[in-house]
Amino acid sequence: MLVDEDSEVRARMEEVREKVEGELGIRIVVLDAATKAEIMALEPKRPEDSYRDGTLPSDSMGLFYTRCVVTENTRALCKNK
Repeated sequence: MLVDEDSEVRARMEEVREKVEGELGIRIVVLDAATKAEIMALEPKRPEDSYRDGTLPSDSMGLFYTRCVVTENTRALCKNK
């Protein structure tokens, strides 16, 4: 899970980090300047076809969001919800 470096967002994530990483098994990466620099330093290359074997156009590949969606598991992350 990519987390914005905004201090309020990070604080809310820290409140539920144990559940997200431990119980849900989701790795959290803060998208700060160092992480952005690391990403930008990578060589842009297309992944091998083997990574897409058996993948259908209807399969999820990634999720980016700009707003907080309130669910039972994300309520603590969503400010003022």
